[in-house]
Amino acid sequence: MKRKNKDKNPNAQAAGSGKGAKAAKGASKGAGKTGAGKQGKADGKGPWDRGKAKPAAQDGGGPADGPKNDKARPARRSGGGASQRPPQAAGKDELKKDYIFSMKHAPRLDENTPTHWIQFIPVVMFSALVILLVRQYSYMRDMSMYYWSSETAPPTQNNLTDFFSHYKTELIGWSLLLMGVMLAYRLTVQQLAVKRSPLYWPMLGYILFVLLSFILSDNKDVAWSGWNDRFEGTAMILCYYAAVFFIMNSVNSERNIKFVVYPIAAASVALSVIGLSQATGHDFFQSTFGQKLIVPNEMTRDGAMTWDLIDQAAASGKKYLNFTFENNEIYQTVYNINYVSFYLTLLIPLYAMMFIWVKGVVRKAVWGAILGLVVFNFFGAASSGGMLGMAVVVVLVVVALRKKLIVWWRPVLIIVAIVLAVGAADVALVNHNNKGVKWTDELTNTLKSSVASQPSPEAESAKAPGWPEGAQDVEVSAGAGAGTGADASGSAAGAEADTGAAAGAEGAAEDVVADTSVAAATGPLSHLDYFSTEANKLTFSVDGNEAVMAVTPEGDVSVADDTGAQLALTQGEGSPEVGISDERFANIFLQASQDEDGNKYVVFNIRGDSERTWPFMLTGEGSSTLEYRNDLGKAVSLVNVPHIGFADNPGFGSGRGYIWSASLPMIKDTIFVGHGADTYCIYYPHKDYVGKYNAGWNINMIVDKPHNMYMATAINTGVISLIAMFILFGMYMVQSLRLYWRREFTTFAEYAGAGIFFGISGFVISGFVDDSTVSVMPMFYGLLATGIAINIMLKKRYRVENEAAGNVSEGEGKPSKEATKTV
Repeated sequence: MKRKNKDKNPNAQAAGSGKGAKAAKGASKGAGKTGAGKQGKADGKGPWDRGKAKPAAQDGGGPADGPKNDKARPARRSGGGASQRPPQAAGKDELKKDYIFSMKHAPRLDENTPTHWIQFIPVVMFSALVILLVRQYSYMRDMSMYYWSSETAPPTQNNLTDFFSHYKTELIGWSLLLMGVMLAYRLTVQQLAVKRSPLYWPMLGYILFVLLSFILSDNKDVAWSGWNDRFEGTAMILCYYAAVFFIMNSVNSERNIKFVVYPIAAASVALSVIGLSQATGHDFFQSTFGQKLIVPNEMTRDGAMTWDLIDQAAASGKKYLNFTFENNEIYQTVYNINYVSFYLTLLIPLYAMMFIWVKGVVRKAVWGAILGLVVFNFFGAASSGGMLGMAVVVVLVVVALRKKLIVWWRPVLIIVAIVLAVGAADVALVNHNNKGVKWTDELTNTLKSSVASQPSPEAESAKAPGWPEGAQDVEVSAGAGAGTGADASGSAAGAEADTGAAAGAEGAAEDVVADTSVAAATGPLSHLDYFSTEANKLTFSVDGNEAVMAVTPEGDVSVADDTGAQLALTQGEGSPEVGISDERFANIFLQASQDEDGNKYVVFNIRGDSERTWPFMLTGEGSSTLEYRNDLGKAVSLVNVPHIGFADNPGFGSGRGYIWSASLPMIKDTIFVGHGADTYCIYYPHKDYVGKYNAGWNINMIVDKPHNMYMATAINTGVISLIAMFILFGMYMVQSLRLYWRREFTTFAEYAGAGIFFGISGFVISGFVDDSTVSVMPMFYGLLATGIAINIMLKKRYRVENEAAGNVSEGEGKPSKEATKTV
């Protein structure tokens, strides 16, 4: 197809090599005069220069100055539609439009002068190879300081193991080191250039507040290297954005785009094959070879070599490694099934556009097979987060490509058929592996949680008892002493109870206990709102009614309501429990206890709740402090943890409702700067035991990420950094939509750019329910940088086309109506 007005801009080669030479005669009206700057040859610059040692043409236009360029050469067309460009010896005004900084021999935005493929080796490492790495890594970190960790030994004993993250960070580091080498090379041979883009500003703003959060962090070790099994600290974030800078200033042609897209496609094929093995019950990483591939052959404490143990386990029909994935879940190499659908949201739109672009049966079949593989893994992961992102992609594609979808109706129908056929087979397989419930539950629970109250689906059966090991019951007298405080003197089990009642309450104890028992047996279970401890007092709220329990060092207990009025405590005959003679707290019972070490407790019970008891221990000097003894045996001061939203729906989004409700209040402390990258786990209120319990969670569950990339950013590096991130993504997406809104799609760059744009958009939306991770973010940032570079290249191309045709541009990079027509 030929563009209208193409011939209005004949070859505009430089008239001479002198400074300030005028453009050749015949340059179209409106194209302006292009001063020919000095242009050196590539001779002697080394093996990584732009192809052969010859001067390269500027943006597909006339050849560079020099004795070999007496005749005009036609521009080489890449992808079937690259228009002619002005000569490489562009004037200063032209350079200012496209570059912030440009050295003498720097390559321009030109189909004929791509960056050498060798300089894309670190890009391939970063964007395509990082995600493939799985390797056992053992390390040590002192966890004894955390009340929610079971570790109590010295730091040298806190041995941790990772398979899916650490070595990915090492490869990221090596790829960035090579990128630095490439930049140094460009600098030495005067090929360094920095493209002009407004996107640098939000990038710089984000990095600034990431660094400020690290500098001001109280946990610099974690803030720099990242949390356990995640390792996405400040160092990784700096690597991400340094890679974006390098890639967007390296992709200068359609050939360069392929250096990024094709290796990612190859990597996704390998990942999809691994996912296929996992879905069919033949997990590659559970095979003998797969386990040896990811486990170093090291000597164990028993003197045996790990590979020998793998062979021995295989010989006996067992597995040396036992991952926790069940029912043939597809986790590939990214640890979590949610991350599989997260990164595939990036790739499916891109591969669909590649399928539409290619010509020929064989090439169509190749891209169709790749698309089918990734779609199989996408559906096999059965993640509603990925489905959310893809739903937005479909809407965006229909809006942006509305008329083109009709023109492309044949390949579009084939794509739909592939998705439906593979998706249906995949859903059937997943449901078969999960006894027919996986996809059904995923979809129905997602819909229900959006409109109705849902308990969190965490392990109900995992609720551990709160009773201290070796604890003994201590009988407590009711109504003894002023203020009707019960006498819990801490005597040994079996001590006689003082059954005397306080004045005015004589003979009432048995009646109250009897009434309470009836209420507990027939009435609903009381709802526990919160606990809060301070000094020797426990503030608790039940069914919206607040009360304060005070305990003396001797073990005497008293309870007052929120007005300060003392409440009578009563004890049934032969019962170790003490009730509260107030209908608001009719289901609450207290019990004194003492463990084998002589520690004194008051155990809080809700009548009818056999799952959980809440022991509070007297600690501190002189047993003057009351703290909750958690299931790990650690004393913890409790607070009334604030929650925002999801009060009636903690199970929203597979439990995200509860996590988000506890995470949102954390943001008030990180408006300006955050606590440090990847420090979320340290600051999350793990002591919200009551909140977890009410949500149906195992109360010892550790939350190390919020399942929301943006919420994590706001807490880790601050709200301002989040705003900068939103501006970056938003500017790219708006810029892309304007570029592809009315295009005719004649070049590979346009198809690839649109595919990347749709994928980035879906990924950004999925980020509201998924987390940033070193497994998927390198691929995301690699494609984002490539998309930015494509947009810069296309804006330059459209601007030149408009100027050559004598048309007035409708905004920077936006073609005029005439320029979009074809004949």
